[in-house]
Amino acid sequence: MSAAHRAEVAADLPRLIAGAGLTTAAAVDAGAVDLWLERERRTGARRATRHPRPLSLRTRNKWAKKLKAFGAWLDATGRAAANPFRRLTVANEAADPRHVRRAIPAAELLALLAAARGSTRVYRGLSGPDRAALYLAAAWTGLRADSLRALTPESFAAAGGVATAVTARAETTKGLKAHTVPLPADAGAWLGRWLAGKAPGRPVWAMTSYCDGDLAKVLRADLKAAGIPYRDATGAAFDFHALRGQCATLLVEAGVPPAVIQRILDHSDPRLTARYTRLSDRALADGVAKLPSLGPLGPPLGSEVGGPRRNGPPKRGRGAGRETKKPRETS
Repeated sequence: MSAAHRAEVAADLPRLIAGAGLTTAAAVDAGAVDLWLERERRTGARRATRHPRPLSLRTRNKWAKKLKAFGAWLDATGRAAANPFRRLTVANEAADPRHVRRAIPAAELLALLAAARGSTRVYRGLSGPDRAALYLAAAWTGLRADSLRALTPESFAAAGGVATAVTARAETTKGLKAHTVPLPADAGAWLGRWLAGKAPGRPVWAMTSYCDGDLAKVLRADLKAAGIPYRDATGAAFDFHALRGQCATLLVEAGVPPAVIQRILDHSDPRLTARYTRLSDRALADGVAKLPSLGPLGPPLGSEVGGPRRNGPPKRGRGAGRETKKPRETS
């Protein structure tokens, strides 16, 4: 669990416990908590907004999982005889999609980098080249925002002014282990030149305000400058976290084995890696085009020129074989 995730859990748990009216572990009724979670999801009552709206199943599940994890801690430390939240249900999130992300074509990704690099505006303390380097690092390494914001010049291994790899600090990863991702030569050369002006020991992306909402606003401005819509015709969005899925998609389309992609994204389960992959229709078409050729196989039976052949005599239709009546002669 990363430091940011621990802080999120620490902030949410008191609100969840108070909202559900919980006092002691022995008094917890999992069924009643389930009903409270569902009521909160439908009414959106916990939202600090003037116009509450229903919450997603994903948010409801996050609350339930946090309570379950809290209950497991109570059980493990002897503060409860058993996990009082173990029977909380987890809903099927696929039945309620809210924020579907997408990957963009490589040409659009390069256009985004070029638009940011050429920008003269400063957003949240980041210059145009700073933002281009941020998007490049996110899409070429798949590192999460928490890891990216903590990187310093010392996080990058370099040789001859070329960055060869980047290492995320252990406390910023979900597995709490340092994670190193190699960099391709051209991306490493670009980042190496950019890093030359950065102060040692300081975060290379020193945003004045560093939260996911700020990252989304910064990215939206550069998407607009590059002529790339934030949402496509299906409603799928390209936000900052989509750059992580972009990395997975680019690797899959390049033919990189799934096990290698899993290691790069630092996933514990290959099913998580599959969720991050968003292949385009062109990639699917290119994939099926690699299936074996039919070679000398002839045309389908019955498709020869001249129409299909019939085996045996033609079928007798209605009235076949009957004598045709001669017209009556009139005088």
